[in-house]
Amino acid sequence: MPEENSLIWSGWLAAEKPFLTVFAVAVLAAVWALSFMILPSIVVASILTFCVFVYVSEFFLPVKYGLDKDFVWKKIGPVKIQKQWVQLRSFYTDKNGILISPFTKPSRLETFRGIYIRFAGAERQTVLEAVKKHLKGQEEPI
Repeated sequence: MPEENSLIWSGWLAAEKPFLTVFAVAVLAAVWALSFMILPSIVVASILTFCVFVYVSEFFLPVKYGLDKDFVWKKIGPVKIQKQWVQLRSFYTDKNGILISPFTKPSRLETFRGIYIRFAGAERQTVLEAVKKHLKGQEEPI
């Protein structure tokens, strides 16, 4: 049950970008075909293709995002990635979303330790205000 002050929205990149989706499916088919040519096994080719699919699942599957009083999270299929606000120190915006980072200064590890939230179906300003309220930090450009 969502809390009173929580913000929840969802987005699906594959539905938003149909031409890119066709290209991505073609790449997956090519990965399968190339894997099958190199290692002639349907099982191995399918496993390798599935691994690539899992890696890009944020594109293919609907993603649900949320900000509440304790956590910022995103759910991709059955996987939920969440960070506590007390772990996070700064944020950076771009035209598509916001990277919330555990570091006070830019670091190469932000991509791995932070959490990227797309604006997708939410109002950009509403999401920014909610993040600023929790972090009370300064926005810095990427």
